[in-house]
Amino acid sequence: MLYTTIEELRTEGITEAMANDDKCSKIIGLACKYIDMSTGRWFELKDKTIKLNGNDSNIIHLPEFPYSVASVKVNGDILSPSEYVVYNRFIPDDRWYPKIVFNYFVKKGFQNIVITGQFGFVEEDGSIPVEINKVCKMLCLNELDPLIEKKENAERKRIISEKTDDHSYTLNNLIVTGILTGDNEIDGILQYYRREVELSLL
Repeated sequence: MLYTTIEELRTEGITEAMANDDKCSKIIGLACKYIDMSTGRWFELKDKTIKLNGNDSNIIHLPEFPYSVASVKVNGDILSPSEYVVYNRFIPDDRWYPKIVFNYFVKKGFQNIVITGQFGFVEEDGSIPVEINKVCKMLCLNELDPLIEKKENAERKRIISEKTDDHSYTLNNLIVTGILTGDNEIDGILQYYRREVELSLL
């Protein structure tokens, strides 16, 4: 799932003369990747099986919000839902610190906890957060509309390089160096949704 659409960009004033559908699609894809890499999250539902280490505790913090959980295994045994509680509420909002709490302490082990389900930082109905849709459109507009792009800090505001083949390097370089876009509104949203790198599944 993409965080914005070609139709939304057309509504924002991006004409066919500025960018055809193919170019818009590529820029949207890059913007989505940039958002994911910048925040260490993804903002759509993905079917995942994640493996975590037991820590001699009954509380295991999850690397991404568990929208729904299909099964939980500990040391190869499938648990009954009565043996654990998944914290995936929206009120109060567990998306920032999702966890699973067992009825007993899970012994230390390497990837001895296996959780299968749907994961992603989404709204209660499974949709993309409004702010993420907004920042994705803004990133695309900065790329596609020469009237919007500012000369000041132009290097930092671009999410791709001039050569399409180099875009992966540019994106990775921005993340590694900690540089965002230089646009306070965009960067504020990205920082708001950012999480610690070591918890990332990306």
